[in-house]
Amino acid sequence: SVTGQAGGSWTKTFRLAHNESIEFTGLLENTRYTVSEKDYSDEGYVKTVTGDENAAILAAAPATVTYTNTRNIGDLSVSKTVAGTGAQTDRSFEFTLTLTENAKGADVDGSYNTVIADGETTATGTLTVENGTAQFTLKHGQTITILGIPENTGYTVTEMVSAKALCYQDKKSIPLLELGAGEHPAAVQLF
Repeated sequence: SVTGQAGGSWTKTFRLAHNESIEFTGLLENTRYTVSEKDYSDEGYVKTVTGDENAAILAAAPATVTYTNTRNIGDLSVSKTVAGTGAQTDRSFEFTLTLTENAKGADVDGSYNTVIADGETTATGTLTVENGTAQFTLKHGQTITILGIPENTGYTVTEMVSAKALCYQDKKSIPLLELGAGEHPAAVQLF
């Protein structure tokens, strides 16, 4: 606890974790106070304040200010299917993930936990997003789930297609550009 002094003023900076609180005792009635919290919106947090952040101490009732920081996250799953009589089901196909910050400005760069499953096995790992982008590979029948993406983050997933293979009208590459009914919007990335 911190004790205030009559006729003076002071500033106290402190950190609180989930469900922690701090109490200041010995403050005189009519002492003015201001409480504020650092802005964490760039991390995807939305702040809700209960109580008065700027008021005076009253003897009849203690002043209480409560901050609630809400950060909602979601997951993104991407699956790969290879079809046809010449399908290379053991081949790894390259994808690019692009994330764009949400309206609150939540930073999307960082490491995200992942789960890759193929119906028989499951592997965990991490995917690092730098400057809003990351690359990963999938084989036939695999699904990657990227965990903990801030709510309302925009995303685009593209599969890399060989420009050279298209120039030579490679029969295995051209079907990669075909879109199913539910695959819109879409973009094509050639390399």
